[in-house]
Amino acid sequence: MHSITQIGPITELRLLFDKTNGLILDLRGKEDFESGHLPSAVHLDLMSQHFLDYFTNLEKDINILLYCSDGSRSKVAVRILTEIGFHHLFNITNGIQQWDDTALL
Repeated sequence: MHSITQIGPITELRLLFDKTNGLILDLRGKEDFESGHLPSAVHLDLMSQHFLDYFTNLEKDINILLYCSDGSRSKVAVRILTEIGFHHLFNITNGIQQWDDTALL
């Protein structure tokens, strides 16, 4: 069974990833990533021909948190990852822009 969770308030994110291990993927542009990102986030280019290669050896039941600037890229990535069998996906609703002024970045 697939589990896709939309994450809204920052407190939800902290509660979720303080208690579980998972992968955090930043789907923004490289410059945005380099200017600040969530701790332990990995930068991936959704439009890269090698995007799917990153997931080849990952367990399908790993928790994966995805985010971008406004939520549009991460929604596409969630759809792609669901189609290839990942089960525990978390998408930051409306992207990380809403949290730019927080201590997370």
